[in-house]
Amino acid sequence: MNKTISINIGGFVFNIEEDAYQKLYQYLNTIKKNFTSEEEREEIMHDIELRIAEIFQACLSASKQVIMDKDIEQMIEIMGRPEDYVSGMNSTQSQTKNRPQKVILIFKIHPAKDFSEILKMKRWEVYALV
Repeated sequence: MNKTISINIGGFVFNIEEDAYQKLYQYLNTIKKNFTSEEEREEIMHDIELRIAEIFQACLSASKQVIMDKDIEQMIEIMGRPEDYVSGMNSTQSQTKNRPQKVILIFKIHPAKDFSEILKMKRWEVYALV
């Protein structure tokens, strides 16, 4: 038997195991630290939380009602590691070296469409010369 916590992420309520909650909390705080000087930090974090909520909804079913540690690991595989999120202010070093910089795209998925194939994808990556 594991202790669960009820959380609100992206406007959706989820039951999550305590260990998984700690991992998710650390993940979000690490990302948030990357955007401390950004004016749109709250909007970016809101979009990230919405995407995480969509991933979590895909994990749940009638027979599975709790987000577990393996679900957090799967979400991180899809969303990327916190160090993958780079603000424009923090990217000056890579700009001076003139090499490709990883950019993580966050987008909203229309709820009326079936995007199950997109959710199965491990990661979306876009490279741009900066």
